[in-house]
Amino acid sequence: MTITPDIADAVYATYADEALKLDIYLPRGIEQRGVIAYFFGGGWQSGSKKTIKKFVLAQLQRGYAIAAIDYSLSDKAHWPVQGQQAKAAIRWLRANAGTHNLAADRIIAMGNSAGGHMAGFLSMAGATGNIEFIESGNKQYSEQVQGFVGWYGVYDLTEMLSRNEPFNPTSPEVKLLGCGQSPSDCAAKARSASPTTYATSTAPPVYLLHGTADGMVPFSQSRQLAARLQQLQVPVTLELNPGYQHGDPRYDDAPARRGFESFIDNLTSAKAKGAP
Repeated sequence: MTITPDIADAVYATYADEALKLDIYLPRGIEQRGVIAYFFGGGWQSGSKKTIKKFVLAQLQRGYAIAAIDYSLSDKAHWPVQGQQAKAAIRWLRANAGTHNLAADRIIAMGNSAGGHMAGFLSMAGATGNIEFIESGNKQYSEQVQGFVGWYGVYDLTEMLSRNEPFNPTSPEVKLLGCGQSPSDCAAKARSASPTTYATSTAPPVYLLHGTADGMVPFSQSRQLAARLQQLQVPVTLELNPGYQHGDPRYDDAPARRGFESFIDNLTSAKAKGAP
């Protein structure tokens, strides 16, 4: 089934000659609970805002607006451009919340795989002010989100690069970083691109889902971020799904959605921690 966005191709910023766009889907006949800022997966090299996971679209019927956000793929730009764009998108949503009837004080970042990395970076670095964006006209607005839900995301690129042996310059991580021909060239950029690098006690609450049979992104990625947040006493839930693979279709099923849906409902039932 195809769902048409209520606001299509809104330009939230520009990078070089590329117009950066997002789509907004609004719930019908129900009071809006909050806004889901969704980042698609695809190894940072494929996909678009049109490829929204079913478990995210299901939230429309539960009262959540969805902002599906495009960002520059790795054949057009290298890190930290993508992280800067994620911040700009949140600032645009807040700047235009009144126009589009959005709950700007209840924004939840979501993403799967590479999109989980994007949403995770936004959630961690958005609370610290690290990695500022090109002038987007909305610098007076906060980029901090009130929660983060990530499915089988990449949160420590240093660990991912350590698995890249022999060194493969065409791996998704290396293409994102644009870091040359050797692991030593990539080390600093990998740290700067890792959500774990930016985790602090001011981070918003987090819910992580990861399959134990994921052969593309090891579940140690989610476990490591969860452990770091626990050390910082940030509310975090790690849901390890036995036998689930990367992008497992079972995530679309209602039983697999209950945990994170309860999490976001609790966050948006009142004005969340740190909301502007």
